[in-house]
Parts: sequence; C-alpha cells; structure tokens
Amino acid sequence: MPTQLTQKPNAFSYAALVFWSFAVVLVSAISTNIFSETSLNDNLAIGFMVFALIGLVFSAAIILIKSVLEICNP
Repeated sequence: MPTQLTQKPNAFSYAALVFWSFAVVLVSAISTNIFSETSLNDNLAIGFMVFALIGLVFSAAIILIKSVLEICNP
C-alpha cells in the first residue's frame, strides 16, 4: 500500500506570501530612502522600514514554528 504525503506539493502558504510581501516593502523603502531628495520621503521610508522589519521577524518566526511543528508532530 503506497504511503500518502501529508503536505500537498502545490500547497499555498500564506505565511510565505506575507514574508515576501514584507521583504518587497523593505527593499522599496530602502531604495526610497537612498534615492529620495526630500525630508518627508526619508521619514516615511524609515517608518516603513521599521514596519517591514517587524513584519519580517514575525513572519519568519511563524514559518519557523510551523516547520518545527510539522517535523515534531507528523
């Protein structure tokens, strides 16, 4: 009798989507901060960088916790 996989290979991961969304926001905020010429754009970019870094940390932690739970609880 063949064994069945517990996870679908084409399963959509919302945590990964959130992680990459925060990564895109972080890269765009860094580029805005580097290439902007006004103080308002610099301040907004720094604010978005802080928001994106916090989001990256939390989403990476969620992905890590999910992967550990999948390994430990088959």
